[in-house]
This record gives sequence, C-alpha cells and structure tokens, in this order.
Amino acid sequence: MSEIRIPWSNDFQLTWDDFVGPIEQNNSQMAWTHTWLDYSYDIKLVERKTQTKFEITNIKVTAYYRKSISWVKSEMKIRSDQSKILKHEQGHLDLAELHARKIEKKMKDDFNGKHFSCKGKTHDEKQTFAQTRAKVLLDEIYTEGLKNWHRYESDYDEKTNHGLKDIVQIKYDSIFDKLRI
Repeated sequence: MSEIRIPWSNDFQLTWDDFVGPIEQNNSQMAWTHTWLDYSYDIKLVERKTQTKFEITNIKVTAYYRKSISWVKSEMKIRSDQSKILKHEQGHLDLAELHARKIEKKMKDDFNGKHFSCKGKTHDEKQTFAQTRAKVLLDEIYTEGLKNWHRYESDYDEKTNHGLKDIVQIKYDSIFDKLRI
C-alpha cells in the first residue's frame, strides 16, 4: 500500500475507517495515529549591483495524518468508550497542527524579509547555494520543533492516559478546538 497522507484541515475529523495500516498486534495500544510535519519554501535571488543575495519566501509547515500506517484493533471499534478514544486520536493530529503552526511562525519570524549572502558565479550555482543554505537554516528550526512536538506527544498520552482521563482530555480538546476558529 502506498502512503496516504491527508493534510490537517478544519473540516477533517478522523473516523475509525481512516485507520487502515497494518495492525501492530504486539503493541499494547488499541489504536495508533501516525502524523507527520513537513515544510516547503521558495528561494528568491535578489540581484544587487555587486552582490547577489537570497530570500526565503512562502514558508509553509503542514501537519499530515498518515492513513496508510495508522491502525486500530477491531475490538476498539466496539468498546463503549470508543468515541472518546477516537477523539483522543484526533487530538494527535490536532497536536501536530498546533506544532506545525508554531514551527512555521518561528521560521517566518526568523527569515521573512531578510536577505542572505549568496555564493556562486552562475545563476545555477547561486540558486544551488541558496537552496542548500536555506535548507540548513530552516532545518535547525524544524528539528528543534520536531523535538518539542514529540515531547508534547508523550505528555499528551501520559497526562490523558490515552484519552481515558476525561477531565484532562477535555482541557486538551478545548485547546484543539481553538485551531478551528
């Protein structure tokens, strides 16, 4: 099965039918939501009289639900508390979106409107240099953002006991609801 990635959106809410990946039978969890963050950007070369600089533009960080590797055990679908567990699983995707927004904001705050020195003699050399340098700069923020996101993921599962602590889950749900405003 090829990977199916669904970007987070206001309208997308998980259903158990979205969990189609191979089940990890030895995993003690009843369901597993795989999410990922990815980013894109453009490079704009700015020619000056004596020097070429580059700008990083159109920065976008996207949270994805990875349908083809997310899974649920069949017995979960018939449990009396299955709807609150599904809402908890939706929270993993919402948490990914929350961190996508944080990473994107940091990248934009650090790089929008700024010019960076560019090396190379030809246009192609300058473009290659700019792409490589921009990726290094953005990857620093992206990598740190991923670390923070993974820490929050662990905290989310621990504090909510995988969605079973209603009061704590409700607090997270109120944070996630604000993403859709």
